[in-house]
Amino acid sequence: MPKDNITDLFPPSALEGVLPESCLDSGTAHDQAYDNEDIGWEAPVQMPSDRHVYRVSELISKIRTCLDIEFATLWIEGEITSFSKAASGHCYFTIREDNSCLKCVMFRASASSLSFEPEEGMIITCRGNLNVYAGRGDLQLVVDRMEPAGRGILFARFQEMQQRLEAEGLFDPDRKKQIPPFPRRIFLVTSASGAAVRDFIRTARNRWRGVEIVLVPALVQGVEAPADIVRALGVADAAASYNDVIVVSRGGGSIEDLWAFNEEAVVRAIYRCSVPVVSGVGHETDFTLADYVADFRAATPTAAAVAVTPDALELGRVLRTLLRRAEHSLKLLLSLSAITLQELRHRLRDPGKLLVEQRQRLDDAVYKMEHAVSAMVSEHEAYVTRLFHRLRIASPERAVERRKSRLHEMQMRLVSGMKQIVSDHKADLGEISARLQAISPLAVLSRGYSLVVIPENQQILRDAREVQPGDTVVIKPHSGKVECEVKAVMDDES
Repeated sequence: MPKDNITDLFPPSALEGVLPESCLDSGTAHDQAYDNEDIGWEAPVQMPSDRHVYRVSELISKIRTCLDIEFATLWIEGEITSFSKAASGHCYFTIREDNSCLKCVMFRASASSLSFEPEEGMIITCRGNLNVYAGRGDLQLVVDRMEPAGRGILFARFQEMQQRLEAEGLFDPDRKKQIPPFPRRIFLVTSASGAAVRDFIRTARNRWRGVEIVLVPALVQGVEAPADIVRALGVADAAASYNDVIVVSRGGGSIEDLWAFNEEAVVRAIYRCSVPVVSGVGHETDFTLADYVADFRAATPTAAAVAVTPDALELGRVLRTLLRRAEHSLKLLLSLSAITLQELRHRLRDPGKLLVEQRQRLDDAVYKMEHAVSAMVSEHEAYVTRLFHRLRIASPERAVERRKSRLHEMQMRLVSGMKQIVSDHKADLGEISARLQAISPLAVLSRGYSLVVIPENQQILRDAREVQPGDTVVIKPHSGKVECEVKAVMDDES
């Protein structure tokens, strides 16, 4: 451990009355350093009889006093990492800047007044008092007030990569592969010396002893970890086949500890794997980009072992239950079959007796059929006889004779009627003829009268003024015609 002067850690004003004055002398500080690696201080080079040995509690008390004197209340800004909230309501986290970090605690009374929810990667400004936790000897800041100041660099990188890779479709749920329910081999990509590998193997063996676990060692923290994880994933994917699964795992830690699983090369290597990949990185509250691209995300390495292995005990219980149900169903089926068989036996009769009965039934059916046919024939014969009698009564010959007699009678009546009508019409005609003869112009003409007709219009000349001298007229006596020329027209007085 570096042997720094005690005055490099705390200013002399904070150590007055706490350490010997010889340790505060700047000229002899390096020569009188403490050399106790257990507490990180170098003991003054003095004779054994003059040295003062501190008890741990005494030293912690003196350091607390120094901190209270030098740093009564202070404000500090940094990025939140490893944030967790206990069931009691106390908040434990670390604030960091570059390669420096400081553990912090915020008790429930102060945390209950927060107006926001602290998150991993958030830049905060907090106020508190420095203190040394005696249980672990850790320097920590007891925070009584916290204000958000923004987001950290790592968190900003995390969000940028998450959005970009999501836009490319690496986190698409539709492309995720199903985890085989009974994997043949599990390729475990993790550190060979970490606690995660022991927890995983112990849990997997307890659940399913038949599974083969192939450890593919890889660095899971540090600058070289991303490339080593990519290499291990390539080895596992090349060796894996159908019904195998790859598990990427490591224990919990800060965002810096888990950052290797946020590197783009690791995310794309998981995406390229041809078999399902399960991510079991960190604790339940830790999320990495490997969780998003993996086919299944487990909260912890132990949860990953549970996710990829079936529970043999549970399967045994289910199998025993199914066997009991199958046995019960089989017994019930056999009982029902026995009852059905017994009923069929009672219903089953001697085939010879059945044949005799069938013959009797056949004879009865034949007799009934013959009787029915005879009755039908008799009925049809009676029906035909009735039709014959009706046909004889309604014979066409008789109807024709009646029609002929009626026709002859009607003819006689027609001739007689016609003669009477002719006779009546002859009498009427003679009477009319006599009457016409009496008024006929020809009869008048026969008595010496004549008609004068104007030939142009064939009109009878009724008035002498209708013609002029020189006109032609036709005189029609009782017989023949006389054409004359008018010499003169005279009235009745001339």
